[in-house]
Amino acid sequence: MVKQDRSRNYTAWVLLSAIIFFIIIIGSFYFNKTRQGVISPFSAFWFNPPTFLFSIYSEGNNALHEPVAVSQSVDGRIFVADAGDKSIKVFDLAGKFKYKFGKLGTKGQLETPVGIVVRDSTVYVADSTKNQIFLFDLEGNFQRNLISRKTRAQLTGVTPVGIKIVQNNVFFTDILYHRVVQMDLLGNLIRTIGGPGNQVGRLAFPNDVAISSDGRIYVSDSNNFRVQVCEDGEMLELFGSSDTSNPKSVLNSLVRGIAVDDDDLIWVVDTLGNNVGVFNEEGRPIYFLGSMEVDEAGMSFPNGISIDKERLYVTDRGNKRVLVFSR
Repeated sequence: MVKQDRSRNYTAWVLLSAIIFFIIIIGSFYFNKTRQGVISPFSAFWFNPPTFLFSIYSEGNNALHEPVAVSQSVDGRIFVADAGDKSIKVFDLAGKFKYKFGKLGTKGQLETPVGIVVRDSTVYVADSTKNQIFLFDLEGNFQRNLISRKTRAQLTGVTPVGIKIVQNNVFFTDILYHRVVQMDLLGNLIRTIGGPGNQVGRLAFPNDVAISSDGRIYVSDSNNFRVQVCEDGEMLELFGSSDTSNPKSVLNSLVRGIAVDDDDLIWVVDTLGNNVGVFNEEGRPIYFLGSMEVDEAGMSFPNGISIDKERLYVTDRGNKRVLVFSR
């Protein structure tokens, strides 16, 4: 009997030791994953956080002044909307400056470029001062205006900011009219979503828009401190809150750039929180990247975001640079 008790105790001790060892290993792995941010335990344990690679600054006349949006072409060129320099600056995959376009004295002159997306061989640039989306080729040669006179008349005014293109549809946030506009590639109006207000389904200075693989439309509802999603024609508050006194609000700050990756995770730039939050389809937080610390990957008033299969780009507006991460 004594031997059996000892054997049971030994077995229990071995099992307990194994459990403790397993917890230490998992905890160590978890800690290593969260050194660059904060990951929500168990909600997406196998989420792979991005790794900081380098910053894009440039120098002299080619330096970034006020980078607010970023996109990339399939051949690896990085296009940055520099609102402070009234131009689009282009860099190679290593972050080396190549050329810029949209400056004074050129056709397609830009005034306040605030949104950009590259689709195939075309660069779409939203200019909030000129109330237009301009089309350029990859070398910066002006092609045409996207928003036609007919569409402009139907909208009775338009101020485009964030742009996304999905199949044959162009989506952009109309910031002063508090809505999302959907057009075709020829600039013909399809529909508008939202309108001014803080109720669910209404928007306040929406900054950016993103589309998931199943067609859901996510909107960074900036001055309502939240993200809303349009699903099957209905707008729903997903996360955040228009009530700034709500302590449970995840996004109690100004949300700007927004993107959806191939796993339908939602990446949201919190410009006053100086970070990028990652959320699942239900709006649950998974990971927060960045901080106010002045270091290689620190952020100061980040604004725009772009994601492809290999990289993440964030315009670090306050530090006048673009942060590049691997995924």
